[in-house]
Amino acid sequence: MVSNLFSKGFFIVSQFYPSYDGRNKKSYRMLFTHGYWLLHRDHNHVGEIFVFEQRDAAKRLYDFKVTTGERYGSKTSLRFHRAMTQKGAAAAVADGHGELLEYFSPTYQEAEEFARIAAERREQAYRDDVATYRALIEKAHERFPKMDRSAIPQPNEDNPHTEAIYLGHYAISLFRCGAISADEIDRAQKSSKNGFSDYRYAEDRYELVMVPN
Repeated sequence: MVSNLFSKGFFIVSQFYPSYDGRNKKSYRMLFTHGYWLLHRDHNHVGEIFVFEQRDAAKRLYDFKVTTGERYGSKTSLRFHRAMTQKGAAAAVADGHGELLEYFSPTYQEAEEFARIAAERREQAYRDDVATYRALIEKAHERFPKMDRSAIPQPNEDNPHTEAIYLGHYAISLFRCGAISADEIDRAQKSSKNGFSDYRYAEDRYELVMVPN
């Protein structure tokens, strides 16, 4: 029992996937990343938990997370719980504790519609990443006009996911040969809508040779 003298009230948004089973507390592990907790079991991602001190912020995320319940049987909730720390609040909700404020589990038809919306959202995010990397690459080639442009990845309208990956790798190659600064590549990667893998110092990526201008 947490003493109210030292505990704080937290609002917790959770989304558990159909494979999640909170009855066995030892069956999952919590991994903190990017400001929230991922729940894993046997290396499978089975849920996410977000902790807030303000209800309005939690409610906004809850309303959004409802639309990402693209798997039939997923469960999204907004709860209130008192704990010593944010991690303690997250762990309590993972174990099924906390005052239930709002709850949503999609019907099969709703899950299908949310999956369609999510797919459109992901595709647009990749297209945004494509635009970011192409602008960065074009700026580098304008700065060094004698560099060979033949290796620039071709547009792939049908698969913006793959196009964004190839462009990201190519941008890294421009960084490694000095055509793009560290600040520029950092800004591009941090603005990515889909995350990124930092290959700046890998040995198995494109190698471009700087041509004096």
